[in-house]
Amino acid sequence: MKLPQKIALLMGFSILTSCQNAPVSPTAPPAPVIVAAAPVIPAMPLPPLGAAVSLTIPTLDADGTRSSPNKGIGPEETLWHVRSSFNVSALICQGSAWGRLAGDYNRFLKKHESRLNRANRAIEAKFQRENRGNAGRRARDTHITSLYNYFSLPPVKSRFCNTMLIHADEMAALNSADLRDYAATTLPKIDAIFTDFYDSYEAYQKALADWQKLYGDQNS
Repeated sequence: MKLPQKIALLMGFSILTSCQNAPVSPTAPPAPVIVAAAPVIPAMPLPPLGAAVSLTIPTLDADGTRSSPNKGIGPEETLWHVRSSFNVSALICQGSAWGRLAGDYNRFLKKHESRLNRANRAIEAKFQRENRGNAGRRARDTHITSLYNYFSLPPVKSRFCNTMLIHADEMAALNSADLRDYAATTLPKIDAIFTDFYDSYEAYQKALADWQKLYGDQNS
């Protein structure tokens, strides 16, 4: 072998040996796979006090307050509506906690019979003035049915019955001459039980609409 060939062979062997002995850089670990977390969907809003999910509620009047059969009525009707609320409580508030309301109501009727009859005659005359013939009686019957249904709203039964216990004690101590003034301050308190609920139900409806807009498709 000629000298130039030997030199070239040795140089090649030296380069190969050098490459074999060179330090090997560690292999970089694979980039972690980032999995996007599933969006957290808040619970769907529920109706207040266990009410039905679809409930028709009274609208707001021009003054911004909730429409109610207890608004815009005269003093005799106000007294009669308090009597009606007491009547409804005697019918629907049962059990050991509320059962005495039936007896309280009967004693109320007996004690104030004359004054309540006077209120009743005044209301009958009003409906007769506003309607002709038997239409007056029908209009009043319809109004009273609507009022009793209003006071019988199931979701607020507990609050209503507890409130009427307080008013029953107050009314037991009243003189007949004081009934009208008492009714004027008491009926708004009773009515607030129902208007407060309807306000909260309207807030639920708005919250549900917002929830469905944001999460309805994701929850299907």
